[in-house]
Amino acid sequence: MIQHELPAESRNHVKKFIATHYIFERNGSETTGIKKTAEKQPLLSADELANSDTLSITGRYSSMVITKNLAVDLVLFNKWNPDFDKKVMMENYPIRLPKDKIGAFQSNRNKIAQESILLMMQQNIDAGNEYPQPLSLPAPIQKRKPVKGKR
Repeated sequence: MIQHELPAESRNHVKKFIATHYIFERNGSETTGIKKTAEKQPLLSADELANSDTLSITGRYSSMVITKNLAVDLVLFNKWNPDFDKKVMMENYPIRLPKDKIGAFQSNRNKIAQESILLMMQQNIDAGNEYPQPLSLPAPIQKRKPVKGKR
């Protein structure tokens, strides 16, 4: 690494500079590459807002599986939940669904999650991404008991 090539004074100075930067830029910045940009909220009409509700979910859900099981239009689902497939795996996601479908989602939640995981696994296999073979570990070394001397 390059840090080991720098003089000790420079190494400490850089660390202090970065620490100070983090103190002043609590939410990150473009310099550090962790700035959170404001997410675009979907533009919904008053009618869409009145006929829909949000439910907080986490896990490996697929928009295709949810729309199939709840009989919701995929285009409408993607409009209400932009980047759903990417964001739901990373964090707690407030999914927006029609009010009359919230109960159906909650009652079929486990089935939808299981089917979503199976779909993702199938997509990985179809894409040629094979799972790595398990490692074979060496046999554990057995400690020998010390031989006690005769008296």
